[in-house]
Amino acid sequence: MRLRVILLALAATALLAGCGGDEQPAASTTATTTAAEAAAPAAAADVLTITPVEADRRTADGTALLVDVREDDEWRAGHAPDAVHVPLARVESRLAELDRRRGDGALIFICRSGNRSAVAARTAQAAGLRDVLSVSGGMGEWVGAGLPLRPADGSVI
Repeated sequence: MRLRVILLALAATALLAGCGGDEQPAASTTATTTAAEAAAPAAAADVLTITPVEADRRTADGTALLVDVREDDEWRAGHAPDAVHVPLARVESRLAELDRRRGDGALIFICRSGNRSAVAARTAQAAGLRDVLSVSGGMGEWVGAGLPLRPADGSVI
C-alpha cells in the first residue's frame, strides 16, 4: 500500500511538471498513469532529443514516425501535419502498433513542451524499443521554428 501511494505521488509530480502543467485536469491525467510513468522522473536526461526542424525533416522523408502524445483538445487545436495522435495515457498499450508503423525508422514523440514526450520515449525504451526520440521544446518550439500546423490556422494550447 505504501509503495502504491509513493508511485501515485511520483506520477502526479511528473504529470504536473509535464506539458500543460496546471492546465491539465488532474482527474484525467492521474487516473490514467501507468507504472512506467510513475517510476519515471520528470527530467529527460535519459532520453535522446531531436529539434523540431530535424523531426519535421525526418517525418517528411519517411525516416521516422512522429507521435503526438497530447490530449484530444490539444491535438484538434493544431498538430504537425505528418504526426499520428496517441495520447500519453494510451502510448504503452499501442507500442507494438507504433513500432510496426515506423518500420525501419525512428519513433519520435512530441507534446507541448517536451515533458510528456520524454515520458512516452522512456516508456517505449523500457518496453525494449530502440531509436526512440523526444522533440525538444515540443509543439511550442515547432511553431517557433515556423513549421506547419494542421489545421493551417491552428494553434498550440
